[in-house]
Amino acid sequence: MIYLFDGTFEGLLTCVFTAFEQKETPSAILDNNKFIQQSLVDEQIYIPTELDKSERVFNGIKEKSRSILFKLYTAFMADSVANKDLLIFNYICLLFKHGTNVQHMLQDENVIGVDKLEHKVGMQTGKLCGFLRFEELEGNILYAKVNPTDNILSKLAAHFADRFTNQNFIIFDEVRNLYAVYNTREWMITDLTPDELPARSEGEEQYQEMWKHFLDTITIRERENPKLQRQLMPKKYWRNMAELKGKR
Repeated sequence: MIYLFDGTFEGLLTCVFTAFEQKETPSAILDNNKFIQQSLVDEQIYIPTELDKSERVFNGIKEKSRSILFKLYTAFMADSVANKDLLIFNYICLLFKHGTNVQHMLQDENVIGVDKLEHKVGMQTGKLCGFLRFEELEGNILYAKVNPTDNILSKLAAHFADRFTNQNFIIFDEVRNLYAVYNTREWMITDLTPDELPARSEGEEQYQEMWKHFLDTITIRERENPKLQRQLMPKKYWRNMAELKGKR
């Protein structure tokens, strides 16, 4: 039995509720938006998201452990990992069976898998929080582009909203065509179109040139280590960093 769902966290929790209710164990749980027919043997069933059911599972996990709930939600963001939904599903089943002892079941492949997903998302979020570069748009709005492997836009939005409390900003996820918009009070994820964005401010081009000139000035050429630089600052992020655009 293969469960298909809408790709949301609420949808995955609805799958958990359905499996318990029907007393069945799916062989796979797949995002219906990305589903490709893999087997003619396994039956596929679409599980529509039902918020009352997902809320019951959500509250059940929260009663067991808020930290585990946070772990599972963080792991869910690792959408580049094909089997992440089944790993999370199985982890939740273990949680309801064994309680918080599940955290210590380090020989179980599902526990190991979810821990790796959480670590993966955390590492990527940490890097982008450091490498992200804002530019100024008209209206004193900060704007940045990112190309993350996983769906971490909400984590980036929360991070910068906590630090730029009095500054409007927009972060664009180029991979998923989504925008995080913050208005100094709250942030939200939306799907703007490029023509809805303000133009660059008059001084932004000059500021970027000054920034690159400053970095060139303080660089000690004899101590440059391109190999180490690529290890600490992966090249996939360079295209959105003003000081590294165009470098090979």
